[in-house]
Amino acid sequence: MNYRISRHLEYALMALDYMSSRKGQRVAVREMVEKLHCPFDPLSRVLQKMADQGVVQSQKGLGGGYCFSGDLNALSFYDLMVMILQPLEVVSCLSGDCELLKTCNIRTPIRVFNDRLKNFYKSLSLQEILNPKDIKRMDKPVKQRQTVIMRKNLSETTRRTGA
Repeated sequence: MNYRISRHLEYALMALDYMSSRKGQRVAVREMVEKLHCPFDPLSRVLQKMADQGVVQSQKGLGGGYCFSGDLNALSFYDLMVMILQPLEVVSCLSGDCELLKTCNIRTPIRVFNDRLKNFYKSLSLQEILNPKDIKRMDKPVKQRQTVIMRKNLSETTRRTGA
């Protein structure tokens, strides 16, 4: 698993965002290429993968194209990642392909890390990613949020006690 979003995943997100704004209308690949400035072949492959999984509908021929009429809240970021990139593991040993497997002393912690990362990706809907203004979440990291809360509690305590 790479912590950078791959270009193919970016193209999938861009295409889904564009198609969802077209509210069920078919969109030609060429139109998306022009509007999104994506290369034709990789975008076509990504769209075909999504069509094979039933996320988008495709129609070939004159007037053909792709259509998304689903719900972005019903798809997780993890679902899209697996669809586009195949199974995801942080390190190769989790899929059984590692020469250090017999002597590795961090396999369990890495498995825990991998599972937590997968769960995080599963918790993110595509709606949250593509339309963040619709989501009311704190954007600060957890540690920073806790510090702010602790400072607030400290100032309230100080105010009440007069210290």
